[in-house]
Order: sequence, then structure tokens, then C-alpha cells
Amino acid sequence: MSKEKTIKITFPRFSEIEFTLKANILFIIGIFVISTTVLMFEVTLTRIFSLVLLNHFVVLIISLAIFGLGIGAFLIYIFRYRSKYDNPLKIIVFLSFLLSLMYICSTLFIIHYSFLDLFVYVIFASIPFIFAGAILSLSYIYYHKHYGKIYFADLSGASIGCILVIIVLQFFGAINTGILLGAIVSLSAILFSIITKLKKWILSSILLFLITSTFFVLVVNASDFFEAQLLNKETNGQNIGKELNSFISRGGEIVYTEWNAFARTDVVEDPNQMDGSKMIFTDGGAGTKMVEFDGDFNKISFLKNMLGFFPFYFGNNDNTLIIGPGGGLDILFALLGGAKKITAVEINSSIMRAVQKFSDYNGNIYNLSNVDIIIDDGRSFINRDKEKYDVIYLSMIYTGIADISGLSMAENYIFTKDAFQEYINHLEEDGKLIFMFHHYEDLTRGILTAVEVLMDNGISQSTAFKHIAIINNSMSHGNGNDDIFMPVFIFKESPFSQEEAEEIAKTSFVLGFKPIFLPSVFEEDSIYASLASGETTYRNFIKYNIYNIEPTTDNSPFFYNFEKGIPENLLILFIISLILIAIFISIYFIHKKTEQNKKKKQKIKGIYYFTLYFMLLGIGFMLVELPLIQKFILFLGYPVLSISVLLFSLLLSAGLGSLTITSIKSKRLNQLIPLIISIVVVFYIIFLPILFDWFISKNIFLRSVIAMFIIFPLGFLLGFPFPKGIKMIKKILPNDIPWAWGINATTSILGSILAMILAIIFGYNWVLLAGSIIYALLFFIPKPDELKEV
Repeated sequence: MSKEKTIKITFPRFSEIEFTLKANILFIIGIFVISTTVLMFEVTLTRIFSLVLLNHFVVLIISLAIFGLGIGAFLIYIFRYRSKYDNPLKIIVFLSFLLSLMYICSTLFIIHYSFLDLFVYVIFASIPFIFAGAILSLSYIYYHKHYGKIYFADLSGASIGCILVIIVLQFFGAINTGILLGAIVSLSAILFSIITKLKKWILSSILLFLITSTFFVLVVNASDFFEAQLLNKETNGQNIGKELNSFISRGGEIVYTEWNAFARTDVVEDPNQMDGSKMIFTDGGAGTKMVEFDGDFNKISFLKNMLGFFPFYFGNNDNTLIIGPGGGLDILFALLGGAKKITAVEINSSIMRAVQKFSDYNGNIYNLSNVDIIIDDGRSFINRDKEKYDVIYLSMIYTGIADISGLSMAENYIFTKDAFQEYINHLEEDGKLIFMFHHYEDLTRGILTAVEVLMDNGISQSTAFKHIAIINNSMSHGNGNDDIFMPVFIFKESPFSQEEAEEIAKTSFVLGFKPIFLPSVFEEDSIYASLASGETTYRNFIKYNIYNIEPTTDNSPFFYNFEKGIPENLLILFIISLILIAIFISIYFIHKKTEQNKKKKQKIKGIYYFTLYFMLLGIGFMLVELPLIQKFILFLGYPVLSISVLLFSLLLSAGLGSLTITSIKSKRLNQLIPLIISIVVVFYIIFLPILFDWFISKNIFLRSVIAMFIIFPLGFLLGFPFPKGIKMIKKILPNDIPWAWGINATTSILGSILAMILAIIFGYNWVLLAGSIIYALLFFIPKPDELKEV
């Protein structure tokens, strides 16, 4: 029998290690599993924090927690010189043990503590990332001759995590998923232990797997207890500040719960509801009503007194499109208004299943013969739809849910100028576009968006207001900004006639509602009077308003961002990120200076180059990745699907690219890769809209496949620069490989924050252009003499 092939690995300060090809495979699989769980834990934290915190707090905590990856790598760089071990694999095994336990401990701690303890949340959310960062950076030391394979395992593991986490969250929910990750990581500990050939390590890791797996089963069977830890204010010590909790505190009972990668969905029975309705909550907020209905419309005639029904009193309602039907109340409005055909587009599949779960209660409303329910993003659906409607109805649509990366603002493509134009194109002659807004800010931005679209179509500002009617809720008494509460905004494809406006005014007063603006009837006393008359241009109205009410576009769709300039929470996060990175770099430079003083011949010339190289690489990757994901949301439709498909294909293709770098013999081609990436990104900016137009009508499977093919070439190229950087730093600063990995990870977070800021101020195309410039800089920054031939 021939001997198994062996490979010798050497690296500074550690003794030479000889291990088999089989051990190599086990090690790569172990790193793959670690990276998979890191991505899954990030998404799991996003889902837990989204339930108990506002979106900007979710962004804050997740961003700072992921800094743990860089901290872990930085600690390895600092303490490896003091390590008593001559074999880093033993440290990796030990850290894998700790990572397994930390996934479990962090999850349990987080669901117990109040949301007011934000700093404590950051600490406990960061700990698993610190251990993971230490393991991944150590792997580049242990396996430094095959850095491309490590990078492939890292990226491909994260890509599989994007898909796997959706399935796991659907089956087990966020809390159980956090515990399950502890058991999964223990498998990595087993694989690493087998490589050591030490029986005590192998047995210990197997025991860890058995313990964590058993604990996971126990937690699943005690889910109600742990859910109570998350929701019960007496247990948490503080009110979580969401609508769901207020219902529970008043005696409401959760009768149905479902987790998925999009959100957590709860159905609550509230004995205090006079109409006996149930409420459906998404991530503890965005409540939508489910009304008891047995097919007898006389029993629900009271709904005609609600402002949401008001627009159905007028005109033709035969063919109605409802975007965001929620618990079905809007469908009942349309049915009461005489709709013969209803198309309802719901983005959250869990809401659909919740409504169907209680079909006996709600009259099986989603399955009525004249109701067609579609699970999709409303904007993406109407982009592909060819039908025209008498009514397009959107009520209280709000996407204040953190996306599955946890690093996104509340983008809303259904209120952009591009969306308004699509709605107008899909209206029958004399059709109605109806919005129910929350307050003055979103109402005013909606009005200005409609006006600007009409003006772009050649209609004057004053004439544009003839297409608009606004009715306020009966709960408001005055006519100031603060008195606007859940108003209805009716946009008509043709101008309102004098008779129509008078009929609307008469009906609103009979029902106890108050007009905010009605053309030819209620204009002079309106807060929008100067706009309607043309006395104030809409541009000046925007300029001098205290809120940011500039109409949004698909290129910058942040409809619910009413702060002028950079949002405060993002600015704070950006400053914190800069400070943390500055601290890391300062300590590194101090350490290298001390090292130079001790060793007069130590080469430190390359530290400035490598610091800049890996920083630019971390920032540039995110400036390309995040806007691409957002652009593909409209093409694919469902945001979770879009993010999953894009991250999967982008990370996997980048991983495959990293595998091929050693096979490229042309040094010149290797050096040109960053410049090629820069050029390709510009091509994406120009040609993506064209490609989307070509393929938008295809079914979701084909669109997903097409999206993966579109993104693959760029992803493949993006996999080259990092392993190339590792190859270069190994040549003159081999001890600093963990530092390089760490600074790349931390600046990736800075890059994601910078991408959001640039998108809000300038738009996604400018973010991509900034990413293109960053990669061009990677090509043009001068190299140290020792690296010119690398």
C-alpha cells in the first residue's frame, strides 16, 4: 500500500507541521462550517433584535458586533508572540470549543436582557464573532501556503449560510437557531481534533457535540419558556416598546407565531377589541387587523365607517390591486366597495399562512374565488404586470424591518418616483391610486412625489394638484402638521371634477372625516394651498421644510428617512467605526515600531502599503456588494430571496475565484485584476438596467438563474485581490497575516456604513462608482520594491 501524500507547512515561531492530504480536507471543511455559522448567527441576531428594537438600533448593534471578527484577528496577532503552544491547531480546537459555547450563551443572554442595555447587547453579540475571527485568522497561519483554499472555504461557507439560515429559521425560529449553531460548530471542533490525533481532544469534542445537541433538543421542547423570556416585560425588566408588547400587557394572547428570515409573525387575540378582531404583528410592530367574517357582508357593514374604506365610496372599483393586504382588512374594504376582481400582493409569506391558519375565523378570505393572493414584493410585481386596474390600494406600507444582513436602512421601493409612474401606467382611465399614510412627513413626501411625476409628464404644478384629494382621520381636530393622523391620499388618473370633489367633501363630513385638500372645494385653508396655487414652488417647499421630504427614486429609495443630511444614527456609527479602526491601526504601528527597535534589520517598509491595501479592499468590496444587492431586489422581487441569491452567488463565485489565483501564471494579469474589476463595475452600472428590462418578464426561477449568471463574472474577479494580498504580505511580513485579515474584516463594516450614507445622499449608482474607484486605487497605489514582481 502506498503512503498517503503528505505536505509540509512552516511558518514563523511555530515548529514545522507534517499532515496528510486527508487532514487538509478535514481542516477546509472545518473552516467552511465555521464561516457558515458566522453568517447564520449574524442573520439570527438580526431577527432577534428586530423583534425588540427599532431598526436603527439593529443596525448599530449588528455592525459593532461584527467588528468582533477584526478584534479576534487582532488579538491573535498581538498574543501569538506570547503563546506557549508550538502548534496553532491546538488553539483552533480550543477556540472552536469556546465558539460553540458562546453561540449558546450569547443567545440565551440576549433574549433575557432588556433592550435598554444596548452596550451589554453589543458585548454579548460580539463575543462569538471575536472567537470566529480568531479561528479564521489563525487558519491563515496554519495553512498559509494554501491561502486561496482558506479564502474559498470562508466565502463559500458564508454563501451556503445565506441559503441555509432561511430554511433553519423557518423550521426552528431565531432562538432555537442560535442554540443549534452551537451544536453545528462543535462538528468543526471534532474535525480539527481528528487532525491533532489526540484522543483527549477527539473525545472532548464528541462530548461537546452530544451536550450541545441535547441542549438544543431541550430548548426546542421548551420554546414557550424562552419565547416568554424574549417578550414578557416582567422577565425582561423593561417594556420592549413594540405594539405586540402593549397588546400582551392588556391581556392579549399570542395564538400563532412563525419565524422566517424576513421577520417574526404573531397573531394576537385581544379581548379588549370591540369588534372581536385579531391582530397580526411583524417583528412586534406594523400591526394589521384580521376581522371576523362568515360571508355575510351585513355583519361587517361597520367597516364602511372606517377611513380605509372611504375611497371605495367613489368611482369604479371593479378591478382592484391591493399591495400589502396583511390580515385581509383591505380585501374586505374592496369587497364591500363592489370589487369583482381583487389581486392582493403580500411580501411576507408568514402573514398569508397566518390568515389561512384562521380561515374559519376570517371567512377564508385569501381563497375566495375573486381574490388572487400573490407572495411577492409589490413594486417588483407591478413592474412585471401588464394589467390595468380601476383601483391600486396601498395602506400603511412600511418596511422598517432590518434586512437579513442587519446592515440596511428601511428602503421602500413602492413610494419612489419610478413606482408612482408605474402605478399611473397601470391605472385604467379615471382609475384611482390610494395611499393610507401615517403622518404629515410621509403624506407630504407622497404628495410631492406624485406632483413631480406629473410635472415630468408635462403637467403644471397647479394642474397636478387637481389630481389629488386628501382626507384626514376623524381623530384629528385641527389643520396643522401635528394634527395629520393616518390620512388617505387619493390620486386620480384624470383630474377631479367639481362635482366629484363636492361629493367627496359631503361624504367626509357625514362620516366625521376632515378634508385636508380637495381641488376646487377645500384648497385655500389647506396647508398645501400655496403649492396648489403655484405661489410656492415645490422645490422651495422642500428646501425650507424642516423635514427631508425630497421625492425618492429607485436609485435612492429611502422614503422613511426624514432627516436632512446624513442620518444621525449612521453618522454616529460611522464615527465609532473610524475610531475603532484608528485604534487598531495605531496599536499596530506602535507594535511594529517597537519591533523595529528590537530588531534593527526588521523590514517594516511594507506596513503602510498593506494597511492601505487591505483597508481599501474591505471598503471596496462592500461598496460593490451592497448596492448590487439592492438593485437586484426590484428584479427578483422578494427581498429575502434577492439578498440570499445575490450573496450566495457573489460569495461563492468570489470563493471560486480565490481558488484559481495560484493557477494564473501571468504576473501582469494578476496585477491588472483590480483595474479590471473597476472597469467591470462601471459596465454593471451602465448595462444592468438594460438586462433587467430584457428579463423582467421571466418567472422567478429563471430570473434567479439569470441573476446568478449576471453576478458570477464580477464575483469571480472579486475573489482575487484578497488572496493576492495574503501572498504579498507573506513574502515580507509573514507574521502579520492575522492583522491583514482583521483590518480587512473591520473596514468591511466601515464600507457597509459608508455605502448606506452614500446611497442616501447620492444614490446606489454613485456607491458602485465609488467602489470602482477604490479598486482602481488598489491597482495604482505604489508597491514596495520587494513586491513589484509579486
